[in-house]
Amino acid sequence: MAAPIIRIDNITKRYGPLTVLDGLSMEVLPGEKLALIGPSGSGKTTILRILMTLETISGGHIEVDGDQLYHMPKNGSLVPADDRHLHRMREKIGMVFQHFNLFPHKCVLDNVTLAPMLTKGVAKAAAQKRAMELLDMVGLADKAKSMPSQLSGGQKQRVAIARALALSPKIMLFDEVTSALDPELVEEVL
Repeated sequence: MAAPIIRIDNITKRYGPLTVLDGLSMEVLPGEKLALIGPSGSGKTTILRILMTLETISGGHIEVDGDQLYHMPKNGSLVPADDRHLHRMREKIGMVFQHFNLFPHKCVLDNVTLAPMLTKGVAKAAAQKRAMELLDMVGLADKAKSMPSQLSGGQKQRVAIARALALSPKIMLFDEVTSALDPELVEEVL
């Protein structure tokens, strides 16, 4: 059996006196698809934000691809992760946010190419070639020069998916993945 790509062990998350996650443990295997289902306010987005290191945990441990997420080895023990470690861990994870977070002043193509160029040093031509492949995959190659304001909600979401995939992450996280998609696109995206 393959080692888990994500291992969450007894994590707790508190906001002041309010405990929103209490003793959560789970494992996700490579290639496995997992849906977190629950009512609004049940902690689904918090879990995703924790995995993206946008929120910290109050207790417990998380491993991503065999490495501690919030701790790193130093002199034979685990110490709190520094910014470099967190950046390296974030490179393993792609995230599509509920509100997409596209750059409103950049065209679709630039929204998809910017991250690989800035974070991985990919040459512009290579980033654009890969972006066009991804835009074609999500059915938006013809919208490459469009601005986000010219797109429907479902189109914006597909651009956000292409942007996340452009970084070739090992793990993809989606917050409300199908909320803005037409029913015929839901199966294709999943």
